[in-house]
Amino acid sequence: MVTHLEGRLRGMEKRVKRIFLQACFVLMAFGYMTITANAQLLNGGFESAAVPPTPDNWTVFNGAVQSSNVAHSGSFSLKTYGPYGTNFDASGAHQEITSGFSAGQTWVLDGYAVNWSGDPMSGSNAWAVGQLRFFSGGIGGTLLQATNTIAYGSPTGVSMPENVWQHFLAIATVPAGADTMQIQLLHIGMGANSGSTFFDDVNLYQQTGQVNTNAATSQPGVQLAWPASVSANSQVQTTPALTTSTVWTNLGPVWQGTGGTNSMSDVIGSATNKFYKVIQVQ
Repeated sequence: MVTHLEGRLRGMEKRVKRIFLQACFVLMAFGYMTITANAQLLNGGFESAAVPPTPDNWTVFNGAVQSSNVAHSGSFSLKTYGPYGTNFDASGAHQEITSGFSAGQTWVLDGYAVNWSGDPMSGSNAWAVGQLRFFSGGIGGTLLQATNTIAYGSPTGVSMPENVWQHFLAIATVPAGADTMQIQLLHIGMGANSGSTFFDDVNLYQQTGQVNTNAATSQPGVQLAWPASVSANSQVQTTPALTTSTVWTNLGPVWQGTGGTNSMSDVIGSATNKFYKVIQVQ
């Protein structure tokens, strides 16, 4: 049985939401240790814009703008729309990272996208997608690899109901020779289509935990979410029992501190009790 619990992390403003096993509760503790510097996505919540409506740290094109119309968290998101010309084209934003990663590492792009009812997508040739791309020789050089999230909308994507934030993921292994990692958020349109897609709380992190290769399952699980400090990364830990000699085990990767909201899930399996905490690492 899963119950719902809401709490607030001390010193943080955003609400923390958790779903937990019966008879479980949450400990939120903060410790500090040194970790190796990783590639960092900046302004993933699109809250900062020194020259509005262009969000800081992003290169926008074909009309993409910082918007206050709707947000997954905070006050702003990235609005992308069309363009709706004779041929397929895209509106969006990209950001390049040139250090903090190396060949063979697995990196994850995740975030949220929504089809807002104030400007809903319509027509058969409009959809939204995120991309994680790797280049040799910079973005003007050779494209070595491109990994897409699920496409949302038409013609071949997942349905995009109005006002429902969709959580997207792109997982990619850095190819040999890559010197630039590019994150790209796109709305693609053509012809008589209309509407827009909003992106928010975009994160980039190295996947350092074990990859789940099991087949899809419908067994019960736990969904965790917590505000990500802009000054430190975070690590989820778990233990099956609370005693004076409790040992906490890392669960999943070290998450990048972006100022947005991080989230992950954990399959319950055969456990009858499970306890969670989030620590900050820097």
